[in-house]
Amino acid sequence: MKQLMGEFFGIIEYLFRVVLVAIYLGKVCAYEAELWDVIAAVNLAREKGWNALWLESD
Repeated sequence: MKQLMGEFFGIIEYLFRVVLVAIYLGKVCAYEAELWDVIAAVNLAREKGWNALWLESD
């Protein structure tokens, strides 16, 4: 149960960061928005101590 709550709050934290980045960026092209998402994902993975990361993008 404790692990499930940790994962839930991790997802909420990630969504909060995405919203903050969206507010910061304002109006940008799709390529730039996708790039910022990749940067955010890599930073989050580094903070969580994940050594391997698989990214896919359109």
